[in-house]
Amino acid sequence: FQKQDVCLHAACCLPPTSAKVMHQTDIMGYWPGCVATACTSHPVWPPLMCLGAIFRFWVMTTYQDYMGFESDIGEAAVVACCCWPCEVGRQTLEVDAETGMAATCVCQVKESQAFLPVGDAGAVAEAA
Repeated sequence: FQKQDVCLHAACCLPPTSAKVMHQTDIMGYWPGCVATACTSHPVWPPLMCLGAIFRFWVMTTYQDYMGFESDIGEAAVVACCCWPCEVGRQTLEVDAETGMAATCVCQVKESQAFLPVGDAGAVAEAA
């Protein structure tokens, strides 16, 4: 709970937060990801519940492959069914660390030069 902004986004704004991760990791576009997450996160029609778990499992394993992480099928299945907002929060932290960008409350984006590659840091210093 060190990153309250991420916790709030993952808990209260799950579709856009998940879509941001999917877009940044080339899983799918932002709006298709947002709509797919919204339709499968809290479905009331039983067939959508199953499709939602399958969709979340696919997103999680695709994300892990994209980031170069080893996939654990059992863990991915449990997380897809029970812990999706927490997983989206974790993915958001990882993607933010990779890109040097972070969405904070309320709808602000912050950039950190600490994440710039060494070659770019020198270019930024020279430009200033």
